Amino acid sequence: MTSITDFGCIAQVPKLINVSAKPIAGFAVPATRCLNSNIIFTDASSVAPGTASNTIAHWRWDLDNGAGVVATTNNAAQNFTYTSWGNKNVYLVTESNTGCISDTFRIAGFKINPLPEVGFILPEVCLSDAFAPFTDTSKIADGSKAGFIYSWIFDDGISSVSSVKRPVPLTETIANPNPSYKDFGNYIVSLKITSNAGCIDSIAKPFKVNGSTPIPKFEVQNIVNATPLCSNDSIRIINQSKVNFGEVTRLDIYWDTVNYSTVRVRDESPAENKVYSYRYPLFASAASPAFNPMKISIVAYSGQSPTCIRSVNTIINLSNSPKATFSDIRDICNDAAPRQINQGSFVSAMAATQTYSGKGIDATGLFNPATMGVGTDQLKYLVQNANGCKDSAIQPITV
Repeated sequence: MTSITDFGCIAQVPKLINVSAKPIAGFAVPATRCLNSNIIFTDASSVAPGTASNTIAHWRWDLDNGAGVVATTNNAAQNFTYTSWGNKNVYLVTESNTGCISDTFRIAGFKINPLPEVGFILPEVCLSDAFAPFTDTSKIADGSKAGFIYSWIFDDGISSVSSVKRPVPLTETIANPNPSYKDFGNYIVSLKITSNAGCIDSIAKPFKVNGSTPIPKFEVQNIVNATPLCSNDSIRIINQSKVNFGEVTRLDIYWDTVNYSTVRVRDESPAENKVYSYRYPLFASAASPAFNPMKISIVAYSGQSPTCIRSVNTIINLSNSPKATFSDIRDICNDAAPRQINQGSFVSAMAATQTYSGKGIDATGLFNPATMGVGTDQLKYLVQNANGCKDSAIQPITV
């Protein structure tokens, strides 16, 4: 230290001081940083010891995880599992034992990468199908699907299939593979995907290769239940189709391959004893035939090749139902004599009977207003043909 008076006199006193080095903060992170994975931050800070024997005494971490700054007095590694992906503002500041503070250290572009969302569609195949086309449906939140690395295994080894009959190829690395299965049975197919950032996810699904020959079969429930086959009622069939191993994967039902060939029901999830129904758009007239033959056909699938598809059909005789009409009935006095109700009429392609019912009316249509009493009620007109098919109509009557 030097002092100078206003007369120019000078005095000096020497004093030694220690200048501490500034610490340098730093840390290392894994090259692969993925969502839902434990990320470890390893301290790499340093400080020159100098004459003051400098050391780092304090570490202040911010992992951008909502916890704020975490202060420690040692260089223990920090870790965190991020549940959201994207850029993270992670930083570290250190302080030496002499109170010197480092610059803030950040890793530029530090990012937590999303996981692939692995998915695929199982094909429906039978043993006769040449290939089993698996369809990849995987995606990733950051749109980097083009960088996916695929790893398929078409039989994880738990099936009872012998080693000489395992699928060919057993593994594949393309998005949409087409392996060939050599034996029917139950398999486990797995797909593992690695993103371009090194993040990995996988999925495994049970997969069934069906036998090669489905056995289509159905029964007409109306016949089983001794119910007439009538044009004004639904015809119900019971599926009884099977396959020699596995399951029927699809069922097509044609309700009449002759007259209504475009009317088809397709079921992608058929089940044995499942019931299907249909009402034919037929209307009776005097000129209608008594019966209409309907050729019902079902097509059962166990795969895609022709030998995985079989059909069966049967002809039913659908009776043309009668058509009942009941015209308006005029009011009647309570003390009037019984009146014959003849407003009911019908059209039928075969012999039919007609009956009336309701309060105050007998089956032939004779109505007694005194039996009904004052007020308004409903009368029913019913027609039934010789095959047991029916139609009815309702009319109100006021006494």
